[in-house]
This record gives sequence, structure tokens and C-alpha cells, in this order.
Amino acid sequence: MKIKLFRVKCFIVVSMICSLQISCRKIDLRTERDSAILKMATMLTGTDTPTVYNYVIINGDQWNTYKDSNFRIGVDAAFTDSITNQLIAVNGLSINSRNIIAKPDHTFDFGYSDSASGPAALAEGLALFGTNVRVKVTGTTTTDTLTQVIYMPKKIYKTPASLPIAAVNIANSLTLNWTPDPLCSWGNVLIKIWYNSASNRYLVDSALPAQDANLTFVVPDNGSYTISSTSLQTFQKKSFVNISLGRGTEIQKLLPVSHKRVFFFAISSVSSGNVYLSCPANWQNTTTPLRCQVNGNGLNTGYQEQEQKDMAPCSATYNQTRWIQVGMNTTACPLPVNISGSNTRTQPYNVKFTNNSTGANWTFRLNTNTSLPVFLGQIPVGNYAVLFFPAGPPITCTFSINGQSMSGTGANFPNVSINSAATASVH
Repeated sequence: MKIKLFRVKCFIVVSMICSLQISCRKIDLRTERDSAILKMATMLTGTDTPTVYNYVIINGDQWNTYKDSNFRIGVDAAFTDSITNQLIAVNGLSINSRNIIAKPDHTFDFGYSDSASGPAALAEGLALFGTNVRVKVTGTTTTDTLTQVIYMPKKIYKTPASLPIAAVNIANSLTLNWTPDPLCSWGNVLIKIWYNSASNRYLVDSALPAQDANLTFVVPDNGSYTISSTSLQTFQKKSFVNISLGRGTEIQKLLPVSHKRVFFFAISSVSSGNVYLSCPANWQNTTTPLRCQVNGNGLNTGYQEQEQKDMAPCSATYNQTRWIQVGMNTTACPLPVNISGSNTRTQPYNVKFTNNSTGANWTFRLNTNTSLPVFLGQIPVGNYAVLFFPAGPPITCTFSINGQSMSGTGANFPNVSINSAATASVH
């Protein structure tokens, strides 16, 4: 495909070198000609140029972590002989009014945000965002000079809530926010989420996937985009990712004498530190009716319980259910009643309460010579069959429960209503 010179086209270039934890300040064209940032540049401009021999990159990346937020702003440039593939010297490079000094290997590398450059340089670098930047390249002769104006997109970062800095729940969608830039004519922003296998397997868990992975979204530059939970679950929970958003401009022009093609890039991006991916359970109420909470003896506590189900597909308890306490309701869940007993006779007896509705039963012992009622235990409110039977040799007695009495060596009361404290007696 033929490249049209003097073309200006806005595109997205995330500061991939920063996001991949490679030095943002050194790109050797001879060894990293096909580096991620240049590959992305040629891909997004639609050019079929296999190699970028000459380039000037103005890069402004905001690094946003849980500790702080700071900028890495700099200029990188290199010029290469397309025949010998060797770096060559040029006579000059300037950004606005600042002359950039070449290094001994003929590359250019200046950091506005480097501590050695000082606060004035940082202020100068920050002022580049959202402006037209004047770049001057002087080739191997003074007549081989090109001055180009390129637009440096605005800072992307909007507020501290714009980019996650600690953790993301992949069971939910993730909304990213940024400052739109209508002057970037391409009108899009590139979002990239990276999983670095080496660091995760070393720092987190050696069982995590051994292959790097990433998600890429090219979206309208309207200030907001939501990444679905399904997309986020491409990555495994309990791992770390880095998130970057970026946009930039690119211009290609020829030096007037040598006709060397120079690629000019101006990049604005924001990158997160390590963001932890979690997937806590998402418990939601089911349609199962409330139930009464019972203690270890099967007796109501007076509280009701609600059934919930974990609806987070990535959670370890997905599709499992649980019951949680939702409040006291002694009308729906009556508290158990106290059962007391007395036995004035010489032989011990047992009294058994069998709930006529549930079949549950409770048996208590009525010891001898207990003329005053003693506490035996508790049973739920309900209708009971109450059975008195000897715990030793039977004797003739009178058996009483809740106003009902019967004489003999034992007694069976088939329907006794127990709604409050009751006393079973043998006399």
C-alpha cells in the first residue's frame, strides 16, 4: 500500500513499553526496531512499512498506583541508515524551544520528568499535553532540515476513581473513565489489560497460567467505557494485571534533501500498577420461604433465616446455597417453652413428649421425692402426645400434665396443647 506523505492521522498508542515493565527511556532502534510501541504505531496507521528507520516519539505517560500518581514524560529519537542498518548522527533535534542533545550512540533520550532534569523541565513537559508541539529535525546537513508541528493529546487521567489501583472484582463489569480529547481526529482510545505470567507465577502462585495474555479494546473517545465481566474472566482470579489507556497522533514526512522518512509520534497514556483480580461470592436471596433458626437441640432461637445462592460464576462457591439470619420474629418462630416436673412417689418415671405434627420427641426423667417442680428442659410450642412410663418397677400413681390427669401404673395423653410453660407431675 502506498504511503501518502504529509498525512496526519490520530490514532491510539498506549505506552506499551511502560505497561510491560520495560524501560520507557531507552529504545535502541537496531535491536528493538520491532518493539511493541512501533509495531502498534504502524498497525494503527495502516502502513505496510516493515521497518521504522527514523522516528521521534514524544511520550507522556501517567503512572497511577496505590502509592502515588506521577508522570513519565520524555522524548526518544533515533535515525538509521537503511542500507547498513546502523544508527547515524543527525545535526539536531529540538522540541519547541528545547534542544535535545544526542547521546554517544547517536540516539536521543530526554526525560522531562527525570529528577536530574529538575522541576522546570517537568513543568515544561506537563505543558505539552493538549498543545501543538513544534519538532525540528536537522539531518546530516543543515539544509536537510524539517520542522513539523504535531498535536500532543490531552492527559487521559480524570480522577482517582477513573482507573482501578488496588483490586477489581471480575464477577462485575468494570467502567473506566477518562478525559475526552475532541482534537484527536481519530476519535478513539485504546484500552489494554495485560497479564504478565512471569511476575504472577513468581510473586503470586506458580500454578497460574504460564502464557501472557491481554485484552484490547479500541473504543470511541467519549470519556467512558465498560468492560464486561465475561471479558474480565478471560483472566484468572487471584492474579495481577496492568491496565493502560492511550491515544496519540502520528505524522510521516520526508527530510528535504536526504528524503529519509521520519515518523513523528505524540503519545498520551495512563497506566495502572498491579491490579489484583478477585472474585468474591455474590450471594443473592432465593425464592425459598424463610425458615426458623434452630439451636443444636433443634429448638427455635426466635430468629428467621433467609436462603441465598452464590451467583458469581468465577467464585469458588458458585451455585452453592447458604442460610443467613435476617431478624427476630417470635410470632413466626415461637420460642420454646420450659417443661418442669415433680414426683412425690418412691419410684422414678419418665415422661415423653411427641409432637403430633413433626414426630419429634423429647424424654425427661422424673426423679423420686421431688415435691417441688424442677426444670427438665424445653420443647417447641405445639400439640403433643404425652406418655408417662416407669423408669423402674411400676406402681400405681396419678399422672398430670396441663390440667389433664390419669391414674394407673402409666398414662398416655394423646393430645396436650403446650403453648407456655408446663409441669408434668407424678403423685
